[in-house]
Amino acid sequence: MKKNIILILIICNFSWTVWTQIPVVTNEGYILMDEDGNTYNKQPYEFIGNEKSDMYIVFSKGRFGYLSDTGKMIINSQYDIAYPFKGDYALVGKDEKYYHINKANSVLDTLDQPYAPKVIENYFLLIDNEDISHVAFRNGEIIYQTKDSLFLTKRSGLIQWNKKQKKVLLLRPSYYRKAVMPIRELKGIDSLIITREGHLITFHKKNGNNVFTVLDNAGRDLIVKEATTEIDYKSIKVFGIMIYVPSKSDYLLDEYSDYGYGSKYYWDTDKMYYTQINQRVPHSLYLGYNYTNELVARIKGSAKYVPFSGSKIEGNKLFDEIGTKSSDYLPVKMQDNWFLWSRRKDTIVPVNFRYIHKIGIQKSTYFGSNDEKKWALVNFETGVTTEEKYVLPKNNPLFRSNWVSPYENNPNPYVWEKNMVRVKEDEAYHIFNLNGKKLLTENSEGYKRIENFIRDTFNFRGKQLPITKDLKKQFDRNKISVKLFQDKDDITLYFTNRTNQHQELGYSRYYEIILEAKNKDGVWKSISKFDPPFGIDNNMGTNLLKDHYVKKNLPKFSGNFKTQLRAVFTHKNNQFTHKVVSNEIEVSINEAKFWVDRYYHLYGIE
Repeated sequence: MKKNIILILIICNFSWTVWTQIPVVTNEGYILMDEDGNTYNKQPYEFIGNEKSDMYIVFSKGRFGYLSDTGKMIINSQYDIAYPFKGDYALVGKDEKYYHINKANSVLDTLDQPYAPKVIENYFLLIDNEDISHVAFRNGEIIYQTKDSLFLTKRSGLIQWNKKQKKVLLLRPSYYRKAVMPIRELKGIDSLIITREGHLITFHKKNGNNVFTVLDNAGRDLIVKEATTEIDYKSIKVFGIMIYVPSKSDYLLDEYSDYGYGSKYYWDTDKMYYTQINQRVPHSLYLGYNYTNELVARIKGSAKYVPFSGSKIEGNKLFDEIGTKSSDYLPVKMQDNWFLWSRRKDTIVPVNFRYIHKIGIQKSTYFGSNDEKKWALVNFETGVTTEEKYVLPKNNPLFRSNWVSPYENNPNPYVWEKNMVRVKEDEAYHIFNLNGKKLLTENSEGYKRIENFIRDTFNFRGKQLPITKDLKKQFDRNKISVKLFQDKDDITLYFTNRTNQHQELGYSRYYEIILEAKNKDGVWKSISKFDPPFGIDNNMGTNLLKDHYVKKNLPKFSGNFKTQLRAVFTHKNNQFTHKVVSNEIEVSINEAKFWVDRYYHLYGIE
């Protein structure tokens, strides 16, 4: 009995301490650090990724590999390109081919394009071939195969479809049996659709009538209704115990988001039914994206919110605004004051700021502000409040852009990084823990996401400066010039105009600077582009002033392929294209730059 107690304590302690490290960047390179400031890898790396995965992508010696959360190298650096693990599988690339691998670094599939792995419940991989589809277990063993169509849905799981026989099988893999088990068979299915949200809809006959059925991942019928041509099936959406069934003429309430990005959409409960019982929802409210987490609805015809369980409006609270909910607290505004409301405890914590940041609350910590520009970190349990001087960068790897789609869940662009948070003060980035302790000030460049590290696109926006006497000796007279200067640690690109007039760089604003390198065949290939406007001041249009220059420090190139680098400036004038080519310098790069067109968000092409 005593041994069992000790074992339980060890397991509990392990689960409590794991998953608390994040990559941070110092002047020496990238390291893993926990909420107490402890570091885990013995030596810094050129890059460690923080994308959503339980293993970190690491770049070392010109190749990508994978690192554990304790800093141990699990898969040695050997790939030209690498994506985060999705469950037990990841997309990698080498020698102009892509592969799906498992955590033992076994290759399970070879691809011509960077398609994301189709992962089922973390442990199983769907492999599509021309004639036969397979399901593989985490060790690479094929545990299921079929000639029927086999596809994976976000909300209804694994589906097998035999169109000729009008038969659908809903499948579920079993980890312990290492097998794929049928959970329901549907016959007489005329056709099927997958909603934008990822639910399976089947069309069939019932009592002589054409009906449609929406199914969940347990094979249950969420709703069975008469099929009509007026229903917008793709836009059907599930909210817990409610399901939204719109007609093609319906539109969503669309307002600027109080989450601080894009638009916020609301779904009308007048178009909703209770799942499984097919009864209309009797309440006339609007539900937002995060309803299933917040359980708060908006009252029609007003900007007020009420607690709503799906079956009834609860209590007598009325909110003017709501923020981003954590596991325990929802920021709510009542009569011009913000509070933290715990639905479970039914308690209200006052907030001594005019605004609460959209990142929400982590445990008892949030960010408050009185001007909505600079923020203070607040822990309301310990009483710690920092100065109101920080900005929070958009750091959610799931976040793509400020444009919000009504058909997909759009994540908050701000997230807590495992009991820590990254903030910006002027040009410096700091790492704080939830108690307000500053753990580290990162280097001046700040932490990069992997797509930015790989793409190496950078903005050449800069101030135009007069060409000095010393610089005039370096550039040809009466010409626009591009030149690379290299010293021990840095490469600097100069873009100069030594003509006697201001130069309009392009017709219809077409002009660009590209970095090119020679591949193994000696052919010049583009490896990186600059973002516009390439150093031209905003108020100067497309002109580069006479006897002026703009300079840019290039990122440090690294890799195991030695080559030549040059910059090429291209601009159009009327119907003619002009090119200006720089000098050549020696660099070492990652060969993936020659054949990887882009880095796809997040696990590859979905």
